[in-house]
Amino acid sequence: MTDSIDVSAWPAPLEGEDHEQLKIMLAGKPYIAVDKYLCRIREDMATKMFEYNAERSGDKRQELLAAMATLRNPEGKAQNTHIMPPFTFEYVSSFHLGRVVADE
Repeated sequence: MTDSIDVSAWPAPLEGEDHEQLKIMLAGKPYIAVDKYLCRIREDMATKMFEYNAERSGDKRQELLAAMATLRNPEGKAQNTHIMPPFTFEYVSSFHLGRVVADE
């Protein structure tokens, strides 16, 4: 069931961690949110989101956002998008934007 889910864009597990709960989560099934790997990823993202939301420079926020995730339009094309803080997500490797986003 979860063997076909691609987790190559996610950070590698450290010793004592694995991708199993991540794969279950990505499959839309109930998962264990306190899994060691998921807790680490969520804590890392919380730190990055705090830095992003606290940054006053728009250029620096763009750099931080690009380092966190690949932003894509519905056709899968990478795009440069400005997102105003406060903004948050818990887990991310790729972020898909809806059709209402202008591609300039």
